[in-house]
Amino acid sequence: MPIPPSKPALVAVLTMLLCVAAAAVPLRVATFNIELGLEAQGTTSHDSVADVLARIDADVVTLQEVRSQDVGTNIDALAATLGYAHQYVGVPDSGEPSPLDTNNRNVFLSRYPITAVDGISSPSGAKDMTRVIPAVVVDVPGTTADPTIIGLHLKCCGEPDDPYRRAVELDRVVDYLVANSLTASDNVIILGDFNLVTGATTYNSEPAGLPASYITGADITFPVEYDPDPAFYFGFVPMVKLQNFQADGVTDTTQGSSAVLDHILVSPAIANRTYATEIYNSAQESSHP
Repeated sequence: MPIPPSKPALVAVLTMLLCVAAAAVPLRVATFNIELGLEAQGTTSHDSVADVLARIDADVVTLQEVRSQDVGTNIDALAATLGYAHQYVGVPDSGEPSPLDTNNRNVFLSRYPITAVDGISSPSGAKDMTRVIPAVVVDVPGTTADPTIIGLHLKCCGEPDDPYRRAVELDRVVDYLVANSLTASDNVIILGDFNLVTGATTYNSEPAGLPASYITGADITFPVEYDPDPAFYFGFVPMVKLQNFQADGVTDTTQGSSAVLDHILVSPAIANRTYATEIYNSAQESSHP
């Protein structure tokens, strides 16, 4: 019998087709904020996450709020249980500073080989990333148009400095796309916990309330624009926000809240193909099997 989660789990899922010549190659990706860590195999926390992911059956999944102490034994056990032979934990590139939050990690698990990895982090001399944002290229069988997938967990909450920090973090994601010459014709997926709460704001200078250790990168220019629409940031390299629904039509992605914190964005190359999305709610398992 499946182990019930300690609280209902919400997982955003994208099932899509990567087209090459006359063939179509299916791929399922998912994003899941597991909240408060994974813990050891055999605990309710660990085994309920495993049960939910087994139900989702994604080819590639990105996890948020994996604790640093989960990296290694606990993540390895989860991957082995679910048949994920490949994983990547976001870390800064060589010479780049550590993030402000070193306890919560972003992790990719994949059935297919991960052929390239990158940790999107602050450049040298800056310290403006809450958590490292991992980016991977996945070798999907049957296509040479392998997707680049970025899994993020932006700064949370609604303090005056929080939207500024999220905007800077998304600027870093855009910089990554540009630096890697990714365009609208490439297969790109950006998904995760965006935390885009609060209304649009323009910052003409650094806001009050930033951590003492926070250093905005010299490459960030003012004004810094914040907007709750995740697609807003990707004008230069356009991305399409996909609409996601639970089985009953609700758009909430956060349990016990009407907030939509989790999003899936894709490049036009993917948005123009056949795809389906879902917000999986484990509490609806019996009524919407």
